[in-house]
Amino acid sequence: MHNPYEDILPPEKVKIGRTAAWILSVLFLLAIVLPPLLLSNVSTASAKDGSGWVPVVEFAKAVRPAAATDMGIAQRLREFETKLEQNAGFARDLRRGTQNQLTGIFREGNNRTMIGSDGWLYFRPALQSLTGYGPITPEPSSVAKDPSRSVWKPALSAITRFAGQLRERGIDLVLVPAPIMPMIYPEHLTGNAAPTAPVRHRDSDTFFHSIRSAGITVIDVADKLWQMKETDAAEGAVFLKQDTHWRPRGMLAAAEAVAEYLKAQPWAQTLPPTPVEFATESVTASHIGDLVEKLDLPGGSGMFVEEQVSLTRVIDAATGEAITSDPTSPVVVLGDSFVNIFHDPSLGFAIEGDRMNGAGFAQQLAMKLERAVDVIAINGEASSGVREQFARRYDDEVRAKKAVVWVIAARDLFLSETPGKGLVRWDDVTFNSSPRPAQPGGGDGAGANDQAFTVSGTITMKSAIPNPQDSSYKDALYVIELEAAEIVRGKMPSNINAGDTLYIRLWAFKNRTFSKTSNVQEGEKVTLQLIPWDSKPELHTTRIEDDTLLFDPVPWWFGELAE
Repeated sequence: MHNPYEDILPPEKVKIGRTAAWILSVLFLLAIVLPPLLLSNVSTASAKDGSGWVPVVEFAKAVRPAAATDMGIAQRLREFETKLEQNAGFARDLRRGTQNQLTGIFREGNNRTMIGSDGWLYFRPALQSLTGYGPITPEPSSVAKDPSRSVWKPALSAITRFAGQLRERGIDLVLVPAPIMPMIYPEHLTGNAAPTAPVRHRDSDTFFHSIRSAGITVIDVADKLWQMKETDAAEGAVFLKQDTHWRPRGMLAAAEAVAEYLKAQPWAQTLPPTPVEFATESVTASHIGDLVEKLDLPGGSGMFVEEQVSLTRVIDAATGEAITSDPTSPVVVLGDSFVNIFHDPSLGFAIEGDRMNGAGFAQQLAMKLERAVDVIAINGEASSGVREQFARRYDDEVRAKKAVVWVIAARDLFLSETPGKGLVRWDDVTFNSSPRPAQPGGGDGAGANDQAFTVSGTITMKSAIPNPQDSSYKDALYVIELEAAEIVRGKMPSNINAGDTLYIRLWAFKNRTFSKTSNVQEGEKVTLQLIPWDSKPELHTTRIEDDTLLFDPVPWWFGELAE
C-alpha cells in the first residue's frame, strides 16, 4: 500500500559514523541482553510460578536450526518474546507495580479494564463494540495495518450460514445476544445522567433485521434488563460491578424468556416427560471480578473487595447433584462464560471447591423447561469454538436436536476488525456427515481405557497460544497432535493402535501464567502420560486453542511430562 505521508513530507535521512554506529549497537545489545540474563538467572520465573520456563534456555531453543516440521525460527522468537513478557518474574513485578500506582493514584486502567465511578469497572473491548465500525460497515484500510494480515470475517455471514446448515437438518436456531454492562449501566463511565434506553451500536437495528430475515429467532433481553434496572432497583443491579457478566437476576430473566419461547413450539408439546425431578438450593458466592483480574495488580493490593451474589442451584432431587448436561436432550445450548459464569467454579464464583455449581444459565433454563438441556459452553469460544464442537458430532446425534439456543455476548456480535482480532473469530464450520459407529469409540472417547498410559512420539502440530494478558480469560488449554505414538508404560487403550496420531489437550496457561506444558515445540519428540479427556469434566468449559480440523478425534488429556 502507498504511504500517503511521503506525499506530504519529504523523506529525511540521518547519518552517523561507523564508530558511533558500533558503539550504539553494542550498548543497545548490552541493554536488552544483560538485565534479562542477570535477573532471570538470579530469580527465575520457574522459582516463582513453577512454570519451568528459564529465559536463557528457552532463547537457545528458539534460535536452534528449524526442523522440517518445525514452526520456524521467526515464529518461535515471537513466542519467546511473549513468554518473556509474561513469565519473567522481573517483568511481571515491574508491570504489576506500575499498574498499581496508575490505578491507585490516577484511577487509570489498562488495555482491558477502564475505571468508572462508584466502584464500577468496564471492559474496554465492550465499549469498542458499541462505538466502533461494527458488523455492517467494514473498517477502512490503513498503512498502520499489516498488509499480510488474514481476512477478517464479520459475524453476519457466519451466523446466517450456520442457521442454514441447522435448517437443513431440521433444527431451529435461537440467537440470544447477552447484553453487556455498558449497554445497561453507561452512566458510571460517562458521568452523565442515564439515557432512557439501552445503549446500542448504531447498526444494531440493521444487523438484527438481517438476522431475522434469514429465519433466525432473536431473543434480545436488553430492554427487559433495562426495565428491571429502572423499576426494580431495590432488588439490586442486573450486572456485576467488577465483572463482565450479568448478575443472577439478569441471567434468570434471559433464561425465562428463552424457556417461554421454546415451550410454545409445536415439537415441545410432543416430548415425553423427563425422568428427573428438579429441586433448587439457595447458596451465596463471592469473587473479586474478572475486570479486577484483568488489571493484573499485585497480590494483596486491597484496592477492590469481593462482590457477593445469591445463587439458586438447580439439582436432581433424587441425588442432590447439580444438573449439568444431557446429550440426549432435544435442546442444545451453545455459549461461553455468560452461560458458565455461575456454574463453572474456574470463573471465580465457586461454592464447592472444584465442583460445578449448577447455578448457570443452562441450569436455570432446564429448571424452567423442566427438562435438562445439552450444553456446549466453552469460555471465550461462543463465536466459533462451540459451533465447531457441535458440528464435529455424529450426524444422527445432531439431527436428533430440535433447537440450538446460541447465547453470545452482544460485544462479540458488534466488534469490528481491529478490536475483535484476538478476542473473537467467525469461522464457517463444516458438519460431520458420518453416523455414529455401531461399536463404542470415536468422538466421545467411549470404550477407552480409563487408566493412565505413557506414550512417546513426535509433535507434528501445535496450536497457537495467545498472549495471556490479551486473552479475555485467565485459563486456557491448547491442542497438539502426536504422531507415531508408541507405548512406553501401561496398556494401550483398545480404541487406538501403535503408530496412530493422537489428539492431545494440554494447559496453555493458568491464571494468566504460561504453564510448563506450553513449552513443547513442533518437531520435538516427547514422552507424555495420558488419560481420557472425558475423565476431566471440570475442564470441559475451559477455553481451548484448537487449530485442528478433525471431525471425531479421540481426545486425550495430558497428565504430566514424563522424564
